[in-house]
Amino acid sequence: MGVVAALCDRIVVLDRGRIVEAGETAAILRAPQHAYTRSLLSSIPRMPAGQPQDHA
Repeated sequence: MGVVAALCDRIVVLDRGRIVEAGETAAILRAPQHAYTRSLLSSIPRMPAGQPQDHA
């Protein structure tokens, strides 16, 4: 999703080959309307706040 956010102005979210959400990337990432989109976004691993990143 980081690549999508950096490169795309608009996105379409598919669930089993059907469009479930489409629109401006920033709006969808900020406030997803469909449950599947929310599930996709919640599955992204996140670093705990304050933890240094390993750039090895």
